[in-house]
Amino acid sequence: MATGENTKTVRKSLDHANDVLLALNEQRTHGNFCDIVLEVEGQMIQAHRNVLAACSSYFDAMFGGNMAESRSSQVK
Repeated sequence: MATGENTKTVRKSLDHANDVLLALNEQRTHGNFCDIVLEVEGQMIQAHRNVLAACSSYFDAMFGGNMAESRSSQVK
């Protein structure tokens, strides 16, 4: 593979990753497919457990383990 081709492949991959994150945020903004509500300082924030767990070892442990929050629809 030529260097230029490799750069194009990496760019397409980065574009795809960015597009996925933008789509997930758009879904979250509209409340689509959200499966958890986080209560933070009295504010309710709809979210996707899988995105939270993928981005945070804290949420990964919370949702992937046997904690009560793993079965709750709302976490404070």
